[in-house]
Amino acid sequence: MITVSAEMRAVFEMVERVAASDASVLVQGESGTGKELVARAIHHMSPRNDKPFVPVNCAALPESLLESELFGYDEGAFSGARKCKPGRFEIASGGTIFLDEVGDLPLAMQPKILRTAEEKVIERLGGTQRIAVDVRIVAASNRDLRREVMEERFRQDLYFRLAVITIPIPPLRNRKEDILVLADYFLREFCADLGRPCPSLSDDTARALLAHDWPGNVRELKNAMQHLALMCDSSIVEPRCLPGWIHPIGYSDPDNYVDDYLQLYQVSLKESKRRAFAATEKRRIAEALHVFNGNRTRAAQSLGISRRSLQLKIKDYGL
Repeated sequence: MITVSAEMRAVFEMVERVAASDASVLVQGESGTGKELVARAIHHMSPRNDKPFVPVNCAALPESLLESELFGYDEGAFSGARKCKPGRFEIASGGTIFLDEVGDLPLAMQPKILRTAEEKVIERLGGTQRIAVDVRIVAASNRDLRREVMEERFRQDLYFRLAVITIPIPPLRNRKEDILVLADYFLREFCADLGRPCPSLSDDTARALLAHDWPGNVRELKNAMQHLALMCDSSIVEPRCLPGWIHPIGYSDPDNYVDDYLQLYQVSLKESKRRAFAATEKRRIAEALHVFNGNRTRAAQSLGISRRSLQLKIKDYGL
């Protein structure tokens, strides 16, 4: 996970703390903040990491199909049900089910989710057999579920069952020190996928990115970097290369709040870029060591550096 902000470091500390348990977790944050990434991190750090992680977008499934998708169906349950089919809860048994946008669940479906969470059993549509499911539930919502409960759009008992632990994800605009780190990371990844050299962000472009409000959060930033990787042919990304929805206005104003931000955090643009490179390098070294089972000679060869350089970097990064 790529971050330098105190807010996201606190999130990752919570993830590490709760991962070892089977407690239900509710991840709350705006669209595009990375709620599924947090859910996957919880699963991969948990004792269930060798079992399935099954995501379900509750907002994307039509209400008429939701029950059969979640709980499955038996042969003959409805016209066209020629053979039984397990639902997402059965598929996730032993692992983790991720109920994304759980606030969109119809009220009629919520008691069934509650029963499954409490009793660890399901019944397929059209069936009578109780099927045990050993599953951890991680849910996410971009809504304030406490308000939804107050307005009687979400069951209070289900809310308390899901929100044993609540992890709030801050929007990108509230952790601006992560913007350039993430931008550099995504741009390098997209350019590597395209087999193209990675351009550098000019200071004016960096200021424009910092000034943007990012209503789409990390997802929007990632899309913007994909745009640059595809469309920018120069070695330096100037503001004119940015996608049209990012308006590079005010970035050269010395009184603009971006300069206040830089002074507040005492982080220069050059330092932000250095941190971004370091975060990417650390991740790639860790991946190489994992792939080659800790063999430093082979890992160094795959990274194109000497074994001694690799040893120094391992020490520097605390790997």
